Parts: sequence; C-alpha cells; structure tokens
Amino acid sequence: ARFGSARTRGTTRLRLRELLSACSRVNGRLRLPKCIYCLESKEVDKFNSDHVLPEMFGKFHPTSLVLQDTVCIMCNSFFGQGIETALGRDSVEGLSRFTYGSKKSSEFKSFGKDARLHHFVSEGDFEGFEGYLSVNAESGELQLRPIEGVQILRSDDLSDFFPIDEIPEYDAEIHQRIYPRGVGRYRINGDPHVIVGHMQKLGWPIEIEEETFVMEPGPIKTWTTAVVDKDIFRAITKIALNYLASSCGNEYVLDTQFDEIRDFVRYGKQSNSIRIERAEAMSLSQRSFTGNCIGHFLGVYIDKRGRVQAIVTFFSRFTYLIDFGNSSGKERQIYTNFSFFDDSTNKVSHRNPRLVCNSPVDSS
Repeated sequence: ARFGSARTRGTTRLRLRELLSACSRVNGRLRLPKCIYCLESKEVDKFNSDHVLPEMFGKFHPTSLVLQDTVCIMCNSFFGQGIETALGRDSVEGLSRFTYGSKKSSEFKSFGKDARLHHFVSEGDFEGFEGYLSVNAESGELQLRPIEGVQILRSDDLSDFFPIDEIPEYDAEIHQRIYPRGVGRYRINGDPHVIVGHMQKLGWPIEIEEETFVMEPGPIKTWTTAVVDKDIFRAITKIALNYLASSCGNEYVLDTQFDEIRDFVRYGKQSNSIRIERAEAMSLSQRSFTGNCIGHFLGVYIDKRGRVQAIVTFFSRFTYLIDFGNSSGKERQIYTNFSFFDDSTNKVSHRNPRLVCNSPVDSS
C-alpha cells in the first residue's frame, strides 16, 4: 500500500535529512546534538535557531550568521527573557538603537527606577536633575521627564539631587558642613507644597516662601550614566561565544576549555580567569575593515600568546574584548574571522577567513 502524496513523502525525506545532518555518528550510532550552553544532548526538535547578533540590533542580510541545532530552546528562552532583554533595553548599547534610528522611539520601554541607565539635565537651572526617558505622546520622540525631588547646592558649587522618596533626615552637623549656604538654595521639581512639607517632616529648615523652581516641559539637553554589570557582560559574552561557534563549529566550542565561559553566560558563575575589557572606540584595524560606516563588528582570532580572543562592537563605538583563554592545543582548525553588520544597509560583510592554527595573528 502507498500512503501520502508525493509532496508529503518529499517533505518527510527532507526532514529526515535535516535530522541526520544535525546528528553525528559515534561507533556507528547516531549522536544527538548538544547545546553549547547547558551541554545537554537533546532531540533536534528541542533546538531552534539563534542569531549570533540578537535581532534586537537589527535584521541583516544575508542571514548566514544564524546558528542551527546549537542552542536549545530552553537556553534560548532563558537568554531572551533575561540577559538579552537587559542588553537591549537597559544599556547604552540598547539605548543607541533609538538614537541611531535602528528602532522607533515608540518601541522604547523603560526599566523605571531599577534601571541601569541614569539620565540627567545638563543645562540651565536644573543642571544635575535626574529624570527618566519616556515617549512624547505628541511628537513620538524620546524626552526626559525629571523625577520629582529637590536639588541642593553644595559647598563646592556642585549639587546633590534627591528624589522625593530618597530625601534623608536632616542632620544639622552634617548638612551645615556640606551645604554651608544656610542649607543652600533649593531647586524643586514637582509640587513645592508637597516636597517642602515632606522635607519639613524630615527636619529640614526650609520654607515654602524660599526661592524654588519648577521645571517646565520642553526640549532639554541631557547626559547619561550607565552601570555595566555582570548581566550585561554575560549577554555580550554570549554574542562572542555564538560567533566563535559560527566561525569554528559547535565541536570546537563544546571543548572543556570553554566551560568557565559557558557557565558564566548560562549561570552567572564568576571566575577570575574570565577577562572582559571595555574600550571606548574601535581599533584602527577594525576601522580599516568597516570604513566610516556605522554598524556592529564581530571578530575572533588567536593572539601572539596563543589565546583565543573575541571582539564585539556596537554602533562602531562601544567595544568589548573577550579573552577565552589559551587554545586547548588540540589539532583543530581555528579561523580568524571578522564580520561587519552595516546599520545603514542592513547587510553583513565578512573578511575572508584565514587559517591560524600554526600562525597566530597579530592581536593589534
């Protein structure tokens, strides 16, 4: 008896070839693919595709830098709901998606008071006031909304800003030394009666008749500080390890020499041997490849010391150097690979890979 149409049988044969290609043979038996993060061997349908550079930073063509049967669905979901969300929404790199136009301002979401990013007014009477970014309903652009609170001028002509729920209790000895100008000149954003009343309850010698300011809405210059914590480093290291897998193959990345790196990415386990450095700009060798284009740069290579290195750069500006440690010394083909994701054309270009097993490249 014959069952199914030719189309169905063809699709079944194609799927079978995909299953067989994803598995390898050991002693004549099929071996299931193994996730490069949790190291669990699973059926092929427990894996999904994983972009080397997360799609939150753009969709690029050709889509060759997509890992198949490399990262399991469970790990992929874990990253997407955790460290990758932090990188995309709560980092300078993530914020740059909106300033460079990779994302629409209407898609912006803030982490609120728990954010790693802190934004401050950089001009006028309210210089130093902290605020949070939100989308202007009329213009659709991002704007700073100052947090309700008080700013007090210090003895060194700088100032301290306190959100209303973080104003400390008044201590005459301490605060008269810090704020010698009769406990200062106050700048208030919000309802003066509410904020002054709250400060009076905390013992501050302030009256509503004293000079206060209320910030009016409108365009204003700002500056931003960022906390680059372990989760941000984990997300960036994942991009580097994904690119290493794309360049050198899953079997190479599954080697035990990368166990500490994968444990750091997947479980947050810190190790003294893990080295990640942040630079403020791209190197001259990177610039020679990318020119004056704005985009993202990924690279893997072996330096003069025989150590496996990776480079991750966002928007041709924010650069991270990841040291994967000494090469295992096994006879594996390790390639120098560089890829540039052009943010203006949404295209990916690659520098031709060069075998460096026996001839380490110059790290410069």
